[in-house]
This record gives sequence, structure tokens and C-alpha cells, in this order.
Amino acid sequence: MSNSSRTLIDTSTYADQAALLEQLTYEAALSEQDRARIVEQAADLVRAIRLLIDTPPVRPASRAEIPAWDSLSPVAPYRVVNIGNSDKVRLLDFVEAIEAALGKTAIRNYMAMQKGDVPATWANAEALQQLTGYRPQTDFRDGIARFVAWFRDYYDK
Repeated sequence: MSNSSRTLIDTSTYADQAALLEQLTYEAALSEQDRARIVEQAADLVRAIRLLIDTPPVRPASRAEIPAWDSLSPVAPYRVVNIGNSDKVRLLDFVEAIEAALGKTAIRNYMAMQKGDVPATWANAEALQQLTGYRPQTDFRDGIARFVAWFRDYYDK
């Protein structure tokens, strides 16, 4: 992965690189130690979507009926719900979790901040919790370990 300006971390790319090349290369900005991202786990996303299926939006009679946390449209029956995990994960912690799961150490190539990089991203899952009572809760380390186990089994690596 040569472009470090991405906000979505693709675990499969790191795992595939490590499995195929027998090394894990990580390119990041020099200030990466302080940067954070959200890490989504498939099981959490599937559960959130399944729960939201049971909470279809209903058009309100007036805008005043829409709670501040809700993105419900006042003119059509739709809303936008962030189903991401609200826990921020330091990128170096993410890489270290992949290293631990793979049993390999990354070759780290620290670079200057790339155009478009942001110090942190996070999800506000308040609407999801208000609508369904659910909040994504899988610890990113557990999710990465499960992913690596699945990846090795599926690709026989």
C-alpha cells in the first residue's frame, strides 16, 4: 500500500501482503503515533444492519418531532445511520494487532503527511444506539485475530 492518505484501513491488504510476500510493510506519516481511525468489524456491521431492518423510518408530522440525534428526513421516509464503532484506534495499535495476529513484524516506512490525511476519524453511533439499543462492540484486536484466522483458513496460508 503506497498511499498513506486513506481513511479506510483494509485489513485484507495487510494480511495478504504478509502472507504472500512473507513481510508486512506499513507506510505512514511521521506523526502516525497520534493519529486514530475507526476499525469496523464485519460482525458488528451485519448485526447493526439487521437491527435497523426492524426500524424503518416513518415520516414525522413536523420537523419538531425529529430528535436532535436523528438524521430522519422531514420530507421522505429515510435517515442516515452511522453504524461504525465509535472507538478510535491508533493506527500503530492497528498495525501492532496485525503483527501479533500474523506473528510477523512490519517493515515501517514513515513518511511526511500526505495530502488529504486527517489526524483522526471516528463514528458517532448515537442514532444506531437510540434506534436499536445496539452499539458496535467488538474489540479491534479480537476482530483482527478472527480475520487473520479466517484469511489463513480460506486461502490455505
